[in-house]
Amino acid sequence: MSQNELEDSEQTSETQTRSWRRQLAGGVRPVQEAHAAQGERTGHRQSFDPTLIPGLLQTSDYARAALTRYTRVHPSISDVEAAVVARMDRQRALGDRSRSFHFLVWEGALVSRVCPPAVLADQLESLVPRLAPGNVRLGIVPFDAELSVPVGVGFSIHDGELVITESWHAEMWLDDPADVALHVRAWEALAESAVYGPAAHRVIGRARRGLGLS
Repeated sequence: MSQNELEDSEQTSETQTRSWRRQLAGGVRPVQEAHAAQGERTGHRQSFDPTLIPGLLQTSDYARAALTRYTRVHPSISDVEAAVVARMDRQRALGDRSRSFHFLVWEGALVSRVCPPAVLADQLESLVPRLAPGNVRLGIVPFDAELSVPVGVGFSIHDGELVITESWHAEMWLDDPADVALHVRAWEALAESAVYGPAAHRVIGRARRGLGLS
């Protein structure tokens, strides 16, 4: 490989893989702002979340609890409150009827105790209005659904041209057509197992009853 090819390869890798160590050196808020900027460029977003409620659907208390727990593995995080404000600000995009959002959420995300039970109960209740038809569509993949593919990791697809996914050490922004196509196939397979409307409401209700609150 020539020096120019090596430099091009390194530049591509840097563009696609953004280490959390580097990103969080400036705090969590800049990460939220980068996602907000991408959101402004996205007309149609599809996502799958297996472990957490999607950030665009989180309550402030839930977001605060989830972000605080990430400090266990990323102790450099010191601006949780600013990040919560930025995340809540991003949610204004949901009111833009020129954009559409299709969220798929694994039932595990509904019962994951990343926050106190009362906070989780409020979070689950906040999802119910999103079950109505509109530019925001929410589907739940129940535990007992037959799956065409394993649940895997979370990801979002932006206008069928960009995929954002992450691991413990890095966030990946993938725009290679083959990578995007792979994630579209995974998303479509998971969508086949999702329930909507009253059926999704029942799954949310089951999760809330499991909290043992009145």
